[in-house]
Amino acid sequence: NAALLLNLVNVTHHSLGKDKGPMVASYLYQELYLPLRSSVLTPDCVNSLTAVSLVGCDDKTERKVAEQFHDLTAVGLSMTTTSMQLMSKNIQEGVDATMTLSTLTLPLALLVLALMLSNVRLVICTVLNVGAAISCSFLLMLPIAELVDVTSSAPSMMIAVALAMSIDYSLFLLSRFQSEIPKDLNTLTDEVSERAVGVMLSTSGRIVLVSGGTLLLCFMMMLVIPVSLISMMGVAAAVTVLFTILVALTLTPTLLLCFPNFFTSSRRFGFSMDGLCCGQSDPDQISELSYTSLTADTTDHQPSSADPQTCWSRVGSLTQRYAMPLLLVLFALAVPLMAVYVPKFKHALGMIPMMPRGTDSYKQVQKVDDLFGMTAVFPFNLLLVPGKQALSKWTSTNTSICEWNFQICRHLLNISGSDVQLTGSMVINGKCLYTGQDNSSSHPLTAEFLANAYVSPHIPTYISSDFSDISAFKVGVSTRQLNIFAEAGQDWIKQTRDRLTEFVGSDEGKSLLGLDGNIYLTGEACTQLDNSDKAYSFFIPMMGLMFGLVILLLGFTFRSVLLPVRAVICLLWMLGMTFGLAIAVYQYGWFDFMSWDSLSKRQLGGMYWMSPLIAFPIIVGLGLDYDIFYTERVHEEIHNGFSDTQAAVRALGFTANTISAAGLIMVMAFSALLVSSTASMNEISFLLIIGILCDCFVTTKFIIPSSMALMDGFNFWPSKSSNDKSLGSTPEGCKLLCTLSRCCNGGNV
Repeated sequence: NAALLLNLVNVTHHSLGKDKGPMVASYLYQELYLPLRSSVLTPDCVNSLTAVSLVGCDDKTERKVAEQFHDLTAVGLSMTTTSMQLMSKNIQEGVDATMTLSTLTLPLALLVLALMLSNVRLVICTVLNVGAAISCSFLLMLPIAELVDVTSSAPSMMIAVALAMSIDYSLFLLSRFQSEIPKDLNTLTDEVSERAVGVMLSTSGRIVLVSGGTLLLCFMMMLVIPVSLISMMGVAAAVTVLFTILVALTLTPTLLLCFPNFFTSSRRFGFSMDGLCCGQSDPDQISELSYTSLTADTTDHQPSSADPQTCWSRVGSLTQRYAMPLLLVLFALAVPLMAVYVPKFKHALGMIPMMPRGTDSYKQVQKVDDLFGMTAVFPFNLLLVPGKQALSKWTSTNTSICEWNFQICRHLLNISGSDVQLTGSMVINGKCLYTGQDNSSSHPLTAEFLANAYVSPHIPTYISSDFSDISAFKVGVSTRQLNIFAEAGQDWIKQTRDRLTEFVGSDEGKSLLGLDGNIYLTGEACTQLDNSDKAYSFFIPMMGLMFGLVILLLGFTFRSVLLPVRAVICLLWMLGMTFGLAIAVYQYGWFDFMSWDSLSKRQLGGMYWMSPLIAFPIIVGLGLDYDIFYTERVHEEIHNGFSDTQAAVRALGFTANTISAAGLIMVMAFSALLVSSTASMNEISFLLIIGILCDCFVTTKFIIPSSMALMDGFNFWPSKSSNDKSLGSTPEGCKLLCTLSRCCNGGNV
């Protein structure tokens, strides 16, 4: 740095003698020290920057050295250290803190589950499911992580998914199990419990299998993206969902069958001695009439035809009465977000979105960025690779390597821009050193001294006699004015690469580099830009495959053609609302009035590039989860003899509270990510929470019942219901088709 170079000036002044010493020292001071001082010292000379390069060390050694630098103290100086190793350490600490927060949300989620089931004992099944799912998932991912790189955010996501889906599936299964148990019974026989479990598995178990399988396929679609950080996150989440399904469909019914009296004793909210070996129970409390009626229906279950008397039934009736205006209003609300904000989506790069706010590394990186620019921490490098023709030309014409370096440097400065500084072999602070006599801007003695005393001790291959062992030259690129991880930095990288490609292909470039020579721009920003561009180039194919699988899976499950199309339309509405609102919040600062970092406008101009890619499959899977749960109940009511419209209202009455509770549990599970101090986690959580709220409280409550009313008689086409209690009335779907036909044919049907 500047202090060391000033010391070099003093040493040079005395070591080269009276003739050369003062002249070289003067040049070093005027041409190098003074300009270099501005790049490593602040104008007030209060802050100084020193870069330390470690070569040939493994990650463990580098982290140890970085921590030792961090612990250094100097009299009169306040010393701070930042490095990739320390940043990685802080990122992992942030992940661990988020995992702890996710675990702390479990009691709240279980409390909601207990309130819905009115039985604390059934919560034990859920706790065991959560523990088994997490344990099995981590045991399988451990050997996978030994073979391939897995992002440090994967464990936190796995725990959140396991908590949310285990409680979600438990709610679906246990609520149906409870509905099959008569309210006036205190003790169950084996036949009664077996029938209740059988009905639970044939109805809610089917829902868990279909919705869980859909979510698993959505996660596996992340393998389409050829970026290991994204694809392995999908694998980790898919493994978690797989074990969550298996545990829910095996452990839950096993517990209910092994301890039926214990889990069905709901007196005093489950806080009683009923069903315990030390408690009082009277088998005679079961009447012979009850026993006979229950066992008679074990083989052929018929759903109850009683109308569910809830407020949601009345909401469903009103929704269907004003179905068309309601749908128009809801889709009109989504149009501005989808048409205005979604096309303006921008993403940011860098390490800062992954670092917890307030940590030492986070503060130090921000401080270095303010004082010296982000390239002081994450520098660019130009890798100059001369071709064989260029090397042979140097040998045959005795062209000086410094002369070649000067000519290359002159072009690089023109390509990079005026705000960019180049530093490397024979290039210091953008000054190109040259030993030829025709370069007045550089003193030959200075260049010769630096080539022998400064460059060659560290990189001897640079001045080999025949150039045969030269493979590449590295030139550092730094700038204070450019934020390399924001949109402007991404544009600069793309423009610089285009200019380099143009120069390499030009006649002068071929003359200097040879026909097979090249120049590469590398660095952390370049790596992330390449990964993000590659990932988003596969995003549309991933969406197409995902929606195609959804159509096939739902079509096969419900034997319908129209129902999967309706489900995809509902998904598109929910996705447009979710991502449009997220863009409005993180790019345009809609919630900045809250002064909350988790929901504030991003300094880099947009969400972290991985956040939407990770959240998208989860949102699609969870959206279908509640859609399938509601639609399955509609399908059941239709086969019980009701019309599509009647079945939609009845299904809403039966499932609305369960879906609402499941949505709240999901929100609680992912809220830990929202309150964490990591920006990328905040963004993923916000996307998930908004998607869940839209699906639980809008799509399943208003959009699907309204669309089923308009498509009455055709919702499950070409499948037909087994009975029809409304044969005397014309289905609303037929009325709608007739109206459309009259409009198209001038009043004739």
